[in-house]
Amino acid sequence: MILAKISKRFKSLPAIKQNYYHSLTKTVLGLVISLPLMVLEMIIMFKGHNLFDLKGSVIYNWTIFAISIFVVFGLGFNFFRDAFYEIFKWKRLGMNILISLSTFIGFAYSVYITIDLTISFANASGLNHHKSGFFETVCMIVATMNVGSLVNDRIKLKANQDVKALNNLQIKTYHAYDLETKTTETKAVYGCALNEYVLVKKGEIIPLDGILYSEICEVDESSLTGEARPIIKKQNDNLISGCINIGDPFVYKVTKTYANSTIKKIINGVNKIANSKPKIQQIADKISMWFTPIILLAAILAFLLQMFVPAIEQLPIAFSNIELHNIGYSKVDKAIFVSVAVLVISCPCAFGIAIPLAVLIGASKGAKNGIMFNNANIFEKIKSINAVAFDKTGTLTNGVLELVNIKGDQSDLDIIYALENTSLHPLAKSFIKYAKANNINLSNKISNIKEIAGVGIFGYDQNNNQYCLTSVQYAKTNKFVFDQSINQTINDDTNNNELISYVVYSVNNQVKTLLMFSDQIRADAYETIKLLKHHNIDVYMISGDNEQTVKKIANDLDINHYYYEIKPEQKAEIIEQIQKDNKSVIYVGDGINDLLALKQADLSISIDIHNKAANSISDINLLNNDILNIFKVIKLTKITRKFIWSSLMWAFGYNLLFIPLAIVGIIPAFIAVLIMATSDIAVVLNSLLFKGLRIKVANSKTAHKLRLNTIKDKRI
Repeated sequence: MILAKISKRFKSLPAIKQNYYHSLTKTVLGLVISLPLMVLEMIIMFKGHNLFDLKGSVIYNWTIFAISIFVVFGLGFNFFRDAFYEIFKWKRLGMNILISLSTFIGFAYSVYITIDLTISFANASGLNHHKSGFFETVCMIVATMNVGSLVNDRIKLKANQDVKALNNLQIKTYHAYDLETKTTETKAVYGCALNEYVLVKKGEIIPLDGILYSEICEVDESSLTGEARPIIKKQNDNLISGCINIGDPFVYKVTKTYANSTIKKIINGVNKIANSKPKIQQIADKISMWFTPIILLAAILAFLLQMFVPAIEQLPIAFSNIELHNIGYSKVDKAIFVSVAVLVISCPCAFGIAIPLAVLIGASKGAKNGIMFNNANIFEKIKSINAVAFDKTGTLTNGVLELVNIKGDQSDLDIIYALENTSLHPLAKSFIKYAKANNINLSNKISNIKEIAGVGIFGYDQNNNQYCLTSVQYAKTNKFVFDQSINQTINDDTNNNELISYVVYSVNNQVKTLLMFSDQIRADAYETIKLLKHHNIDVYMISGDNEQTVKKIANDLDINHYYYEIKPEQKAEIIEQIQKDNKSVIYVGDGINDLLALKQADLSISIDIHNKAANSISDINLLNNDILNIFKVIKLTKITRKFIWSSLMWAFGYNLLFIPLAIVGIIPAFIAVLIMATSDIAVVLNSLLFKGLRIKVANSKTAHKLRLNTIKDKRI
């Protein structure tokens, strides 16, 4: 009833959020109920079982029985349900069977004890000792396992939130265009058919993949490719859904339906990742397939030993067990008691929380450093990384064409601002940013402003003087008159191999001002490359840009392995070739043009500057634009993996050590409860040790040797 009311409050939330909050509710309720019961049972054990008379024992047991029904079959229902599925639907023996079996047999035996006490009380048998069942224990088992489920649901919720970023690139409606009547009709994108014609207005997102019907258009693909420069498309060129029209309206023909569109495929892939289990968890489940029947056989063996091997009673008991030796249990009672102890001590609570707890702490440490993990398989992928391959634009460079200099007459910056303010062009955005930062006012003398895709922006004043922003190439082709100093600047930069993009401002074809833009190498790229190479990690750069640009950046960053003018499909081939040289490769990119390379790489990382698509298809996202985090990723994931395995080894080692002792009756049931709890505590303490660990990015010696002034003694 309580869970039903709480679930009703979460009904309006998405399914994955409902699951998370439902798990949170069950975990909190389970711990609030189970911890006090466990403490009370410990007090009863160590104060002596004569704390209650027979009547008090009956009342106590029936009270705990009522509480445990809610915990076991209410809060623990999902384990019984999944155990049923494992047996009858999935046809395998998984961890849920062992959890359900441990709790159910412990609960059933406790009911038997309670009924036996009640009969003794009704018959006035004279029994005056409190008899313990496992009600408290099974409640604690359910509560502990729910903690593990909560951590898993939290990770899935976090991964699912990134899908929303992609959904923003998939618009819901489009403008269907009639070529004959030149009219449009707004329709739902889900119903768009192949070969339909679509009108895309300025500033709108391209709804579906297709080919351009209009003669020319100018699109911003940065949300998908990470390339800062606008792309000029000509008739019959391919268009990708999710890109933005930054020029005049254009018409294109749809070549992919919604179900087959690029964006939809990426969303489906992300959903698959969000609902997948880590490989290491899959291995654990396979082990539990054998673990479960072995424990069942161990419990049966313990029962048979107590029933048919008298010498077993002569073995020393680790702690005095009043119930077995002083109260006069029957041989069957003793056999059941020991068998249940085996099931309790072997309950995989520690095993269940070891992986998700370490993963959550690793993910939390990452988040504090601007690192977001999209799935838990990262900790397996990272184990042998010895090469890192970078995309160039937006990864090793800032990915933004910034205004770095202005040459010539600067008296008309307000007019330039007025022209640029009408455009969605990345260069226009850079100038607008500069104008706002320098308190430049908008001129009101310009009117009739028009932007021509691939050419520039034109405007006129009341005297019909023409004001123009265009490229150097267009200006020279159309015989604009250049100032000598401006012409000299352009020639000098070309000869010095400077990576500059130019925009010329002219009045009546007389060039007055030269705007200089550049995509600069990221400040943190230098130290990141040094650090990677110092740790014997080979560095590669793979770019679609021209040879001159790529060589310049490779030389500046001391990257020996670089590739230029590479098509998207070729990037994956290069990664594969690197892998054939016994390299385990991280690929760092930021766009759909990197998609195949991201899939081919052993581990994929995206930089969150322009696009949200690459963020959602990569193993790891760097959220704070600090590519030094690539090295942090390597250190953090390797250490997380180390703690995962240390927790697992403890969980298995504990079972291997104590299960044989429980089988022969050396460890009684109430001590089994303590040991089981201790196992959980050990895993939690190991995780807390990991949480408190301050991981150095580079020690003082390394920082001094490599001159890494900005990261000296930085910690994760």
